[in-house]
Amino acid sequence: MNDSYLEVLKQYEGEVTGVRRGRGAWICEYPDGPRLLKEYRGTVKRLEFEDAVLGQLEQQGICRTDRYGLVTAGPDGVKYILKRWFLERECSLRDRREILFCARQIAQLHRGLQEIPWQEEWNLGSTVAPALSEEMARHSREMRRVRNFIRGKRRKTEF
Repeated sequence: MNDSYLEVLKQYEGEVTGVRRGRGAWICEYPDGPRLLKEYRGTVKRLEFEDAVLGQLEQQGICRTDRYGLVTAGPDGVKYILKRWFLERECSLRDRREILFCARQIAQLHRGLQEIPWQEEWNLGSTVAPALSEEMARHSREMRRVRNFIRGKRRKTEF
């Protein structure tokens, strides 16, 4: 992402007041708050799923979410996404109160995610766990392969 981000930013609405480099992305300052411009390698269906879930979490008032904007293509053909961003410091692992606060936030997030009803159009293949019987059959096959591999190894002699 050298200077191609300038061409990509022209495709989005709004006036950019400043741009600086972040972790693998560009942090863009807009009058209504910071946005993050970064490469997007996923599918549009995955993006729609994430945005729907984040929107429902935001409606529940659980947390501020980094909602996605449009997917645009740069001059080099790479897809980019501009998402709302928050400038906050990371949790200090040396402060017990901060760790407890973060653990409560994660628990609240999990509770909120459980309240979101599943929609069939969200079936992306990887996000739906296989049935328990399929999972157990897969583990059994794996255990048989391991057992047969170990049996086929030559045993060590006393020498």
